[in-house]
Amino acid sequence: MSEIQDTQCKICTVLLIQNDCETLKKMILNIHDPIFCMEIIPYLALFCRSFQEYCNMNLINKDVDSEIYDIRNSIKIYGERYGKSKKEFLESDRKQDDEFRDGLRFDFTKNLNIHFNLGIYFDENKRIVGNTQLIANTLNMHGLTKRERQEKSFNLGCHLASIIGSVSNGLSDSLPVPNIILKENIPVFYYDDFNTNRNVFFNPIFSKDINLLMLHILSSINFVKYVLTPLLVEENVWIFRINYIVIYHAYLGLKKMKMHIENNYTDGIEMISRLNSILEYGETLFLSKFRNCMMHYDLKNNGVFVITEDNFDEKKLLYGLIEECFNGEIYKSYFEKIIDMGEQIENFITQQFNFDIVSLKKF
Repeated sequence: MSEIQDTQCKICTVLLIQNDCETLKKMILNIHDPIFCMEIIPYLALFCRSFQEYCNMNLINKDVDSEIYDIRNSIKIYGERYGKSKKEFLESDRKQDDEFRDGLRFDFTKNLNIHFNLGIYFDENKRIVGNTQLIANTLNMHGLTKRERQEKSFNLGCHLASIIGSVSNGLSDSLPVPNIILKENIPVFYYDDFNTNRNVFFNPIFSKDINLLMLHILSSINFVKYVLTPLLVEENVWIFRINYIVIYHAYLGLKKMKMHIENNYTDGIEMISRLNSILEYGETLFLSKFRNCMMHYDLKNNGVFVITEDNFDEKKLLYGLIEECFNGEIYKSYFEKIIDMGEQIENFITQQFNFDIVSLKKF
């Protein structure tokens, strides 16, 4: 790689980092809804961890470094082998069940499953945008009181926000600060409560672990689609990156789930057929050299700047990376395909649940 290419690669990477940093900074300074603040933490952790790895610097307090590492990796849990995801989600369900069962006043009611151990968050159109078990598992809040959960999420958010503020200040010393447009689409959250041991919201054909996996995948992609994406303009490459990462890991989760259903269910043939169609579409979108650039702050592949001279253009979104990796396809066209992939996953999972029983309550 020539010295010019190396310089171009570094400058482009730093500018992408600055855009992401300023985007996150703008959101956390302007949106204070408690559900939003808890659900945004994994994306703050993703930025802080990725920046630390790129710079090879220790910015994160050692006392919370491993915890933030786990929070960042929670975005990737669906890509693990199915058995690992199943164990983690069922363990989270068990802990939440024990916690709320123990909160019942009378012992004789504890085995009646009259308590709630799962809260699902919706937008005003009854679209799932999060759930309490996923948040508790992601932020490791099992066994904490409501006050302790609030304090922990606040402290985590403050710690990550301070790193983002430090990065912002450091970069602004030598680079002009980009103007991040934040739309006035402030999210309003609703909720409904369920008991997963007698949950008529879930698909009765499948076991609890499959239903929980689908719920968590839907919570993740819909939070990005219906909460984060409406806040930003399409040209903001951070929202492109986050859509890509979340939908890619949802795609991996469905691949693992499909294999599990094929091996364990005889009445899942129709589901398998629909999954195959979605997964085949996804195979064309997630090329490895492009994926590596989305997962990390690095525009290199095997030590070489991915964008060749023919496609490099500092005025293009992502500087020609998409054109390079996808035979000249432009940013807008490829972004639309990623969104379409997310919609296919959303529609598929949404049809597995019984929304007729949902009764929205404003949070």
